[in-house]
Amino acid sequence: MSTMNDLRLILGLVVALLLFPAIASATEEGTATGDDPIGVGVIPGGGGFYIQDEGFRLRVLGYVQAQANLQDGSLDRDSARDFSVRRARINFLVDIYEDFEVFLELDGAPESRTAMVEARLNWRLVDEALQLRAGKFTSQFSHENARSSRDIDTVERYLALNSMFLLPALDTQFGIMGHGRLGRRQALGWSLGLYNGNSSANANVRDDNDDKEVQARLDYKWTDQLRTGVALNYTRETEQTLSLVDASFNRFAGVDVSGRRRGVGADLFWQRDAWSLRVEGLRFRFDGADESRIELSGGFVQPAWFVHGSSAGGTQLLLRMETARLDADTDDDGDSLYALTAGVNHFLNPNVRLQVNAMATHFDGPSQIQGFDSSRTTRALLTQLQYKF
Repeated sequence: MSTMNDLRLILGLVVALLLFPAIASATEEGTATGDDPIGVGVIPGGGGFYIQDEGFRLRVLGYVQAQANLQDGSLDRDSARDFSVRRARINFLVDIYEDFEVFLELDGAPESRTAMVEARLNWRLVDEALQLRAGKFTSQFSHENARSSRDIDTVERYLALNSMFLLPALDTQFGIMGHGRLGRRQALGWSLGLYNGNSSANANVRDDNDDKEVQARLDYKWTDQLRTGVALNYTRETEQTLSLVDASFNRFAGVDVSGRRRGVGADLFWQRDAWSLRVEGLRFRFDGADESRIELSGGFVQPAWFVHGSSAGGTQLLLRMETARLDADTDDDGDSLYALTAGVNHFLNPNVRLQVNAMATHFDGPSQIQGFDSSRTTRALLTQLQYKF
């Protein structure tokens, strides 16, 4: 898409959003075909605008994330201090006769070139128990990734997951998935998906091979406070490079992989009053380009505490401890990253959030990519201001 078309699309979306309140006010007392009333309004707390009629509901949501980062000057980057728009997304969600849902998400951030992040159709075949989803959508292997970027606790996701994203893998994918929730309390969730396996959030590429990626996941809600999940993954990789990266996607070591990829993941979330705990880990085994065995493993542990208030208005403190390890022949380079993040999430109101993450990342050996001749600890300050509607 050309730059001019990008600007036209973004301008059109902005105009539509500006006119929506006026349209809503004008149609609040209006009628659809016949005398059926039309409902129009706003869902508080970032739930978006909506317009609905019998058997139909359209919601328009969106969010913008302005970011300022201060990186360690020893890293191989164009700039140690930068400002950016991390994401600028608008969502269209359509419910049709309760059984069908259409979701479209576009990203207008500068590097995205107005990308199609998701475009999916969901069909409820048997209530919540059996549903079918098709199109481009977020794969369910990682619960951290399945959470919307507007709701995650830290500015970026964890190290090992970032390494998988760059393959690309485990991100938004083209495919089809069966899923649902079972039991009287709908405590057991399940999904089984088949994907191209070569896409990512802001890439819309056709499949370049006949191999497909299979993902399966189960999660169980034990109580209102405790939920756990496990996931499996299998595919065959075309030859590409698997890299160890930090939270800002700085590369430290890499190795070529191809052939089979098998993975397992697990996660846990516990919450009680102002306290919460998130834990997630993954482990993948790859075939190396020279038929050697390669493994990537890692995860995080994150306790958090609302000092006061809640996500509707309050301040949350968190501490994230994480690691990523590349078990492979990396020549003389190190093979492990460790990171510690002290974070603050300040919710000015349900729509506006300020995140501040102070990070220390340690690489356990030399890095030819970064030009380090020994182990090194780097530091970063990531800040993000988000507005959602």
